[in-house]
Amino acid sequence: AAGGAGGGVLFLASRASGSLRVDSSTPEGFVRSGRDALGVVAPHLSTLAQQIVVAHAAFESGWGKSIPARLGANLFNVTRARGDSRPVIESGDQECDAAGVCRPIVQRFAKYGSVAEGLADYFRLLSGGRYAPALRALEAGDSTLFVTRLREGGYFTLPLSDYQTRFAGVLAGVKKRWAS
Repeated sequence: AAGGAGGGVLFLASRASGSLRVDSSTPEGFVRSGRDALGVVAPHLSTLAQQIVVAHAAFESGWGKSIPARLGANLFNVTRARGDSRPVIESGDQECDAAGVCRPIVQRFAKYGSVAEGLADYFRLLSGGRYAPALRALEAGDSTLFVTRLREGGYFTLPLSDYQTRFAGVLAGVKKRWAS
């Protein structure tokens, strides 16, 4: 069940070593370090589900090179609402309307003290409320449904077909590099 698996991920991620690091020097290093981190914090996820998580992190963080990833251990572009007192990094982003017209905005990205803290918050976010259907799709290893459920929950505003196409390319790259 999604709740049980999500709870297991939260338990492990919240107790994971602060020494988890993501190598953003190359896509190969990113995949290897992401795979190793998920082996610690989410060992119950299937290989395919772990690949989807690493692809999501790679897609959202530009293979770990984005400002939120570099300065705040935020690999998934998790944001904070105004009035949320937790640490943030303000950085450029884009927001798209229903017609697919995108405009630049300044976004309040969550700032974490460690990769483990960022992973814990990511799985906490997926474990409840509007993103729970995405977690179920992730656990089933269905990347297309995962992205669709993220969009339905409001995780991103990019047109779904654009996100799906780009995500599929990143996921193919993750799968190609997984065993190395």
